[in-house]
Amino acid sequence: MTTNAALKSGRRQLMIHDGAAFLILTAVTGVLFAVTLFLFRSFSSHRADLAVEASDAGKEALAQHRPHDAIASLREALSYAPNQRDYQLLLAQALGEDGRIEEANNYFLNLREAEPGDGFINLQLARLARQRKLKQQAVDFYRASIFGDWKGEGDVHRRRVRLELADFLIGQKDLQEAQSELVIAASNARSSSDPALDMTIGDAFLQAGDSANALRLYQKAMIDSPRDPVAYEKAGRIAYRQGDFAHAAEWLEHALRESAGNPGSAADPEGDTATLQKNSERLLALAPAAATTRTDRVAREIHNRALAKQRFDACLKQSSTPKSLPSAALQNLAARWTSAVKTTRIALLSDRTTEADLNTLIGDTEILTAQTCGPPKGDDGLLLILAQRNVQPTR
Repeated sequence: MTTNAALKSGRRQLMIHDGAAFLILTAVTGVLFAVTLFLFRSFSSHRADLAVEASDAGKEALAQHRPHDAIASLREALSYAPNQRDYQLLLAQALGEDGRIEEANNYFLNLREAEPGDGFINLQLARLARQRKLKQQAVDFYRASIFGDWKGEGDVHRRRVRLELADFLIGQKDLQEAQSELVIAASNARSSSDPALDMTIGDAFLQAGDSANALRLYQKAMIDSPRDPVAYEKAGRIAYRQGDFAHAAEWLEHALRESAGNPGSAADPEGDTATLQKNSERLLALAPAAATTRTDRVAREIHNRALAKQRFDACLKQSSTPKSLPSAALQNLAARWTSAVKTTRIALLSDRTTEADLNTLIGDTEILTAQTCGPPKGDDGLLLILAQRNVQPTR
């Protein structure tokens, strides 16, 4: 009995001892695990903080146009957070801005493999292809960017990319394609009331050789922002070039009025806009096409005939010397003037063909004398403008 009791007591003490040891080991293991986890998390948090700090430095360097410094900071950020996509994009962008075009292109191509429809990545590849003078690649990447995923404000980004594509096409002298892109951009912006956007697209149309669409957008900007002189000034210049002197005079006068006293206004510091406006008003008084009645139109033609004949006689005298005759073209013009000066008001009023011939002669005179004797001034200069624009009577 005594022996059995002793054995049981010994076993009990052993179990208690082993249990206590197990509990101690478990507690120690737990403490070590907690310490390890704490240290790991602390280290990970520190790495994340270092990554953010380095990336912020890279962003700041990019903003300050120091791409070389940005590359070093962003590489450091990626050493702490190698899978951070934002850092990878920034690094690729910095490489491109630092002139390391091939490296940047390869970096963006690798990123594109994971997200081929990403709008931003395709835009960067388009810009790099543009720098490498690869036209078709640039166009393809621009289009991929336009139809890509922008993760918010897609319409705004797509319009900006389309305008950038149009600018690229204009630089490539591919004006038809540029106009097509601008038509889409203008159509998408039709419902907006953003004069600045209308002006931007209008300027692009003008660069692409489409003054009609440019004028339409300037007019829209004029409606949405009637106190802005710039739209009026640009619309007035287009109207002037198109021979629409009535609108040119009106819009340029409005531009001058709204820009008074404002050094940043549409009024040219050399007075070009003011001169253009005065010329528009004078051209309205000279142009037969601007007359309200046929009688007024014929009166203008007779007045213009006297101006052109005086200009021709002066040029003929300047071109003739005792040893040489005037050019054949001037002699031919002189023959035409012989009969034209005898044309009466009644003949012009009764015969449209005679009237048209006189207007043609006046225009030919101003163009030939400008080529032979130099550019004219005053009303003769304005008659030359009418001749160059081929503004003909419509009544």
